[in-house]
Amino acid sequence: MLGLSLKAKKADSLIPLFGGFCFFLSAIEIMIPKPVPFFRIGLANLPIILGIDLFSFPAFVLLLVIKVLGQALISGTLFSYIVLFSAIGTFSSGLLMYAMRKIPRKTISFMGISLAGAFVSNSLQFLLAVLLMFGKSAVYVIPPVFSLGTLTALFLGWFASEFEIQSVWYQRVKAERFDFVSDNSQAVRHYKSEPETEKTKSRTLRDRYLRIGSGISLFLILLFVPFLPVQALVLGAALILCAADRQKLNFLNLIFMFTAITVFNLFPPMGKIIFSIGSIDITHRALLRGFEKAIVLIGMIYISKWMLKAKMNFKSRIGKSIQEAFSVFYKLLSVKHEIKPKMIIPTIDSVLLSINRL
Repeated sequence: MLGLSLKAKKADSLIPLFGGFCFFLSAIEIMIPKPVPFFRIGLANLPIILGIDLFSFPAFVLLLVIKVLGQALISGTLFSYIVLFSAIGTFSSGLLMYAMRKIPRKTISFMGISLAGAFVSNSLQFLLAVLLMFGKSAVYVIPPVFSLGTLTALFLGWFASEFEIQSVWYQRVKAERFDFVSDNSQAVRHYKSEPETEKTKSRTLRDRYLRIGSGISLFLILLFVPFLPVQALVLGAALILCAADRQKLNFLNLIFMFTAITVFNLFPPMGKIIFSIGSIDITHRALLRGFEKAIVLIGMIYISKWMLKAKMNFKSRIGKSIQEAFSVFYKLLSVKHEIKPKMIIPTIDSVLLSINRL
């Protein structure tokens, strides 16, 4: 029997804080170049690992949901394949790590559960990549993804162990000596920057319907009209909409993603040989297959970014928890300069103590 706790704990009130910490680490990770589009270093798993010993099982599952949805909102990938990779990786690794930590015998270390979580997450994401993006050529992704995944898992496990020992904040939370009061005022201001007059509400609704309606239309064309020129036009339209919306377009990352997906789809060769690079044959059908998969994925990401700029109204329990987590996220962004790389644990500890009234 696993020692799963279904009864609510006092620490469960800290779910928005841990969710905001996940968002903060996710925002940092987005800026780090990756070998393939879906790969995640796993920085945002640190609060997940630390939360295993603190939360009841239902609260822990809620944290996993908040992490997946929050990451998708921050990166603008909620309506793309990327959110599937995130969800499968987060839930498979999170639930496995929680179960391993609760085995009623000598507790498995954070490094052990981190390695196990990374392995199952990377394995399932690899299978999804075979189905959706790279096909059989995904085997070429295995060495860099699993090697980097192992290294980052070891680092995160070690860091979590050191943080558990050195952090005053974490020790107080484990001892239930804290008083966390969520404040979603910043999140509310982020999504409702204007007074809620009838005119404002009407304009907000029009904007929301325009974005959702146009986004769904572009999605349907992108996915169900298998004609490359049309798909390329949809991608162009999505980029133009995001640019007109004054959203930042990272063309370097876009080119890198397009190239990586196309190159991996060149194997195995299919169709007429166009040209050769050494012993590698570039074939017509394989190249078109790579172009199509790259255009569809990137198109989904930028259509998602366009749709997610619509102002949101959180009403459900999960929605309110996400809103509170965003409030913590904004607070962490405002004090990020206080986190010093050479004193990473003490400075993170200080920031977390300042957010909580401990």
